[in-house]
Amino acid sequence: MINRVVSFKQLQTIKTGGLKLPVDYKVVLKDEADCFVRTNLDYEDNKTCTVIDSDDVYDIAQSRVEIDKENKILINNNIDVLRKQYRGKGFGIILHLNNIIEMFENNLQKIRLFSLGQSVLFHAKCGFEPDISSPYTMEQVLFDISAKDCHDMPEIKETVQRANDFANKLIKAKNHPDKYKVDCKEGNAIIKEYLDIITKKKLSPQERVLYGFDSGFPMALTKEKILENKDFFNGLFKKFGIDYEV
Repeated sequence: MINRVVSFKQLQTIKTGGLKLPVDYKVVLKDEADCFVRTNLDYEDNKTCTVIDSDDVYDIAQSRVEIDKENKILINNNIDVLRKQYRGKGFGIILHLNNIIEMFENNLQKIRLFSLGQSVLFHAKCGFEPDISSPYTMEQVLFDISAKDCHDMPEIKETVQRANDFANKLIKAKNHPDKYKVDCKEGNAIIKEYLDIITKKKLSPQERVLYGFDSGFPMALTKEKILENKDFFNGLFKKFGIDYEV
């Protein structure tokens, strides 16, 4: 018997336009041909574009980000699996992982994005949390949660009630600004609590619509949260054959 020792080359980065970007690397997906992740500057020194393709298919998925060095934030302006037949196979997760690499390599503290309503549950499963600062948006999202049917999912009942109570508190604050003050942190915590319950469920396509969101809202993933859950994220890096560790 021959003992085979396989050595993996650590993911390399290159400095360009004042940013450290990962050199092109291969990812492994179940039942798919090897694909490659390529990140380059996108017209301006503070913007990047990441594309995933294979030897046969170009532009399978794409992400465009902006680096706010002053506030140490990576702003994801776009994340999309462009070819429908490749959706649900892990390409969106890989783009998130690439953003994490960019964040760590450039000493940033947060990834921020605006999620479409239909994508909120996906981003939440990837560790993103609600990051809403607008009382109007907060009111919309909380009333959306408060309208959920608890009959088939009784575990969300208390959270749904809290969402309704806080949404009504927002209305009072809007109508009587001299009497009521609202802390958006509390509203974000209620939405996160709802997402934590829902994302642990194995939902059918119909349930994803019923328990998802009609409207989108800002979400964020902080370096602190990544480090708190590093086993989860390092497991994802390993799953897709990306030689990177946080």
